[in-house]
Amino acid sequence: MIQILIHAYVGEGDEVLLSEYGFPLYRIFAISQGASVISSAEVDCVTSVDHLLECVTPKTKLVAIANPNNPTGTYLSGSEVRRLHTNLPAHVLLLLDEAYAEYVTAEDFESGLLWATETENVVVARTFSKLYGLASLRIGWMLTPRRTFQTMQRLRITFNANGSALATAVAALHDVKYTKHVQQHNQLWRNRMTDDLEAQGLNVIPSMTNFLLIQFPDEPKLNSDAAANALMDNGIIPRPVSAGSPTNCLRITIGKSEENQAVLNTLKQFIQGT
Repeated sequence: MIQILIHAYVGEGDEVLLSEYGFPLYRIFAISQGASVISSAEVDCVTSVDHLLECVTPKTKLVAIANPNNPTGTYLSGSEVRRLHTNLPAHVLLLLDEAYAEYVTAEDFESGLLWATETENVVVARTFSKLYGLASLRIGWMLTPRRTFQTMQRLRITFNANGSALATAVAALHDVKYTKHVQQHNQLWRNRMTDDLEAQGLNVIPSMTNFLLIQFPDEPKLNSDAAANALMDNGIIPRPVSAGSPTNCLRITIGKSEENQAVLNTLKQFIQGT
């Protein structure tokens, strides 16, 4: 759906504005349309509204931010997103990718779903790939102003979502007990792993998602490459971050209790050199 949106509204000579460590697919889709991608600097791995607004030009067609962000795990408060939207020209689309919104526990977070119903230039994307664990079914949804929806309808392929994916998504929505369990488990281990890793001297970027972005020392024996090798030697596969992401980092997804503890034990041994 994000690809369809960018295909519908972005073309040659347009500019797509992204945050420095934003989700890389926005860049790929924009470039495929012949647009220029403008990257706005972040502050401590957090999207900066001030820097985004400084980069807006008459050629800006779309601003895309993941909130919370991937791969950093950081988020913008509701007031900051409102400030961004208020100061954007009316012709600029604001895409809020809320793939990880169900994991957020911060009280000042605010979904853009209401804004998408009240404005003409806010689009919100959600997915069943994260909290609901249905990534392989490639199913998600988007809330857009009516005019944007009608434009996207002209471009999407017929039967773009299959019946099995739709049926499973509906079933997942009704399984509230399970999703609440996942949210509680994620919050517990996100806090526990952050505290443990920081106690080991590692820098953990504050996360509101189901993963942690961990920054390692620059020393060759303790950097992210060495840590990745130590984890893989113990059967743990960390998520590599793509080019343009914060350097010397590993992204670790929060898993089952025993899996999380295995990560902590391995990294503790790695840092201590035992």
